[in-house]
Amino acid sequence: MEEAKEKKIKEEKEAKKERQKIALWVVQNVEGSEPIRNIKIGNINHGGFMGTGGSSVNVKLNNSSNNQFLFLLKDNKTYF
Repeated sequence: MEEAKEKKIKEEKEAKKERQKIALWVVQNVEGSEPIRNIKIGNINHGGFMGTGGSSVNVKLNNSSNNQFLFLLKDNKTYF
């Protein structure tokens, strides 16, 4: 029982770290007419068995649906 809790906590910490990396990349590489005030990063979705199909995450800037895009992650590399 405790092992399951520890595993869940570890997965949540790893997911948080991944989302922070994505937010940093967005701030460093995305340019636009307005400054970035708000970044919403969705949950990281893993496809396939045990994540073998890669992963994806939605990113939304400044609470606008016009500023929404999808990251595709495979083998710890980012593809657009």
